[in-house]
Amino acid sequence: MSAAAAAGRTIAEPPAGRPARLGAMGVGWWAPIGLGLLGVLVSAWGSWIPSLWGDEATSSVSARRSFGSLLMMAQHVDAVHSTYYALMHLWVDVFGFSAFALRFPSAIAAGVAVAGVFVLVRWSGGSVRFATLAAVLCAIVPRITYAGEEARSFAMTAAVATWILVVVTGTLSGRIRQRIGWTLTAVLMAVGAYLFMYTLLTELAIVAMISVAPNRRAHRRAWTISTAATALAVVPVVAAGWLERAQIAYLNTKVTTDPHSLLVGVWFWDTQVAVVSWACIVLAIVAAIVARRRPRQGPDGRFDLMLVVWAFAPPALLVVAQVAFHGFSSRYMAFTAPAVAILTARGITALWHLGERIRGTRIAGRVAAAVALGALVITTGFVWADQRTPYAKNGSDWAQVSAVVGAHAKPGQDVLFDETASDSRRTRLAMRAYPGGFRGLHDVALTSPYWKNTTWHDYALTITKAVERGRVTASTVWVVQWDGDKSHGTEGEAALRAAGYHAVRTWKLHTDTVIEYQK
Repeated sequence: MSAAAAAGRTIAEPPAGRPARLGAMGVGWWAPIGLGLLGVLVSAWGSWIPSLWGDEATSSVSARRSFGSLLMMAQHVDAVHSTYYALMHLWVDVFGFSAFALRFPSAIAAGVAVAGVFVLVRWSGGSVRFATLAAVLCAIVPRITYAGEEARSFAMTAAVATWILVVVTGTLSGRIRQRIGWTLTAVLMAVGAYLFMYTLLTELAIVAMISVAPNRRAHRRAWTISTAATALAVVPVVAAGWLERAQIAYLNTKVTTDPHSLLVGVWFWDTQVAVVSWACIVLAIVAAIVARRRPRQGPDGRFDLMLVVWAFAPPALLVVAQVAFHGFSSRYMAFTAPAVAILTARGITALWHLGERIRGTRIAGRVAAAVALGALVITTGFVWADQRTPYAKNGSDWAQVSAVVGAHAKPGQDVLFDETASDSRRTRLAMRAYPGGFRGLHDVALTSPYWKNTTWHDYALTITKAVERGRVTASTVWVVQWDGDKSHGTEGEAALRAAGYHAVRTWKLHTDTVIEYQK
């Protein structure tokens, strides 16, 4: 058998008249379940360490709104994330809104994606060894380990995209009845779109599979109906996304499509991880091409084509679209990460079987495969650890801010926040994300709390205006300043001094400063 064929046997049709089950291929459902639990553990472990950051604080406060308040907000901002917020509302009602509780649903989603990778590879004719390797690599690919410890919907999109393609694979191969399969595909695609709109780009991989499927005529009508149903169902979220596109206008000022961002940042995080992974991916693609030139030995190509389109078509399309609309960010591509993990596993497997094709290189091929796998485990391990340091999320230190204030402030004292920082840096979010340290303090600058507003955040006066309007009356005042941009100085310092306050203690943290003023 050729190295390419051994590297990844793809879609294998089940015996006529008897759809194959996962267990019928030599492994029961315990394998994907066990690997899925491994994926949950990898993403969840240490997820409580990094401080919540701006986007996660948005998830936290939005989830804590009533459904009526959430609906009011969705009519003005963040409609594209409102399904996720609604799900999280149900979650936090039961489990609370600690950093671990908020992030754990994403860890579960990462595990679901890992389990889906195993099933997808097996249903595509891959061996247990290949499927296990692909699932393990999915559990540790940096984009998944990051999304799996973030209180946003991106890990969920990875899970949904993976299982969409599991269902399509099962439908095309006869393991799932056509009507059930395409109905389920439409439902999952709509769910993915409401979790995050870009998940719709998974349709590109389905089109690729349909275009080369031997039985495409039998499925074309059902697939067309399924796609039309999806399109009809997602009109509201797509329309909302277009109308609210100004929310990501900040991407106009960021460099998101330079070579480093695309080759490293999208999936791999670290240059060393990227170098090893890309080498394996290139080898996987070469192995697939070689296999296609030997049709008697190689696979039919649906799986290979689907993987390449799933992984690379969505980012490529969005990068090209940057000419007209800046809507690309590495974080948005989490739903393509499982494909990258499978391609990487395919490359490693091709190395392992190299000796079956080139005489005298069997040991060398297996050593090379072991070295590549070891290098990935080690380098992704360092990335995983780095993602779980206290300030790993955008440099946020709000957990530490709350701890300092909670340790030193007394009930009845006033607290003020730097309102001049950007949305994701608003120091007021430290109180919303970690309210324990601010319990009993008077938020004297607040004019309207978030749950009464059409946007996701509070409305509040600047420190200067709060002082000038006589709102600051306590003898001790706590001020939380953002220090990321020194150009604006210490907001409100002059007004506080004019009112008779002077700084007595200062705690300089990672990106914020806590100052105690007394009169």
